[in-house]
Amino acid sequence: MSIEIFSIPYAQLKKDGWYLQSLEIDLSIKPYTTRYNEYPISQSALLPIGVKIDKGIHIDKASRSIRDYKFKDFSKGTIEPLGSLSHKVYPIDVPNEIYTDTMVYSIMYQGRLTIFFAFELFRQFLGFDSRICRYLLEPNMLEMFIDDEDETEIDGQTFLKLDLSSTMQGGLAKSNDFINHYILLLYNKELNKYWKEILNTTDNGINHFEFKKPPFKKFSCSAQIKKYENFDLVLNITRKVEVDFPFDNVEIKHPSIIETAKNSEGKPKHSRMETDVPKKFDFEDQEQTPNTKKTSQVSIERPGLKFRKKPKVKRVKSKAKPDKPKPKKIIFEEFKLMDIKLSFKEPGNKGDVSVPVLTDFKDEPSFDFTSIPSGLQVFCNAISLLARIMGLNYKYELIEFGPEIKSSFAFINGTRRNAVLITFPSQPAIHLLEIDSSDERFISTLIFKDLTIDKSKFFKELLSKLATSGGSWDMEYLKSVCVADKIRHPKKLGDYDRLSKEKIDQSLTKRIAFNLLNILSG
Repeated sequence: MSIEIFSIPYAQLKKDGWYLQSLEIDLSIKPYTTRYNEYPISQSALLPIGVKIDKGIHIDKASRSIRDYKFKDFSKGTIEPLGSLSHKVYPIDVPNEIYTDTMVYSIMYQGRLTIFFAFELFRQFLGFDSRICRYLLEPNMLEMFIDDEDETEIDGQTFLKLDLSSTMQGGLAKSNDFINHYILLLYNKELNKYWKEILNTTDNGINHFEFKKPPFKKFSCSAQIKKYENFDLVLNITRKVEVDFPFDNVEIKHPSIIETAKNSEGKPKHSRMETDVPKKFDFEDQEQTPNTKKTSQVSIERPGLKFRKKPKVKRVKSKAKPDKPKPKKIIFEEFKLMDIKLSFKEPGNKGDVSVPVLTDFKDEPSFDFTSIPSGLQVFCNAISLLARIMGLNYKYELIEFGPEIKSSFAFINGTRRNAVLITFPSQPAIHLLEIDSSDERFISTLIFKDLTIDKSKFFKELLSKLATSGGSWDMEYLKSVCVADKIRHPKKLGDYDRLSKEKIDQSLTKRIAFNLLNILSG
């Protein structure tokens, strides 16, 4: 089946992630009629507008013009709906909402109005790497891969040191292609601002790729265009955009980057090799059907950004840990919530690879933070992240230390201390209880199930005992009324004195969430 995409007006959040909503025609069925389709956002690179797509991508040279552009100031354009143009764009009937939902960037070039699809700019500047693309509309997910960072300049050379967390899959940390694009997105100020502007326009699970200004003032490209009386419509960009990389040298640390382990004889142990992303991204259909007239072909480059000078990337290996006997079973195994795997998706497209992805993301507001004390907000953010990763539903309830508790521990700045109760509706239900730490008094998270007494009586006695002891859980009491254990808070890493509160909170949120993930997923 051959198709041609007319427009990708927006991305939509569904239960299992973000999807691109496409308006297209089936070129094998005449007369042509439009239809809607959807594709995972990770396939953005494979979906240029105005191109015949049939296994690979090819076009007839005579049907479309290719033009070179060299903008001295690409920021002087305007973002607006496609319907604001003076001419009907499509030669066949299309739904009216396409003209209102499809956003375009209009700018003058050599006295001629030139129109870029907002999606095409997103595809070129952000959506060219499927592994990054799936996180682009998920707030804070990419930043949460970083445990620590350090930027320096020595003898005119710029250096970036990144300590990456285990939440980033090892194969990604070992891929230069991924790391380079990842760093560019986070540390190129203009590109990062453009990305955040798009991210912040998400409304009710819909994103139209809108922005205030494009990321690059000077902008050169080659593009496939369609000419109209009063303007040129850029269908897709056919040549990569060149940019400067923000650092000369990059140093990467990751838990998967370790020295080669040796066996008892001192010889290296053999393990599965990591593979990098293919350098060549083949868009062209190489198959030729016998007895079919050969048409002229124009190969379209993989979209994306090309570095004028690539950085030197160094990976620091940590020492391999010696093999240890398997630990004895611990009580946390009592709280296994479900069988959960961070699965591999198979895009099945030539030139793409299987990459790890956290599935079942949701981005629905769950907590009313106007009523939640500051000392509980990081924990609540961690619960939201955990729910997105595991695809969980949960309920929460704020519990106040009762008036019968006279201990000073029951108060923070003259106001009664609170706790938040999280309940996962499994069989049986599993509960987490976190105590407000606004006064820097940190108490281990309590996890419990199979409560055998009245809930209100339980919390009255439990919190009273906690306050009387000055912040210690009475495990003997807990074992008499339920199955329970304590979960210690993660230790802080790195030089937190030089990090912003936002960075600290992001790090702690991530570490709490994945600590709970390990416990609840077995």
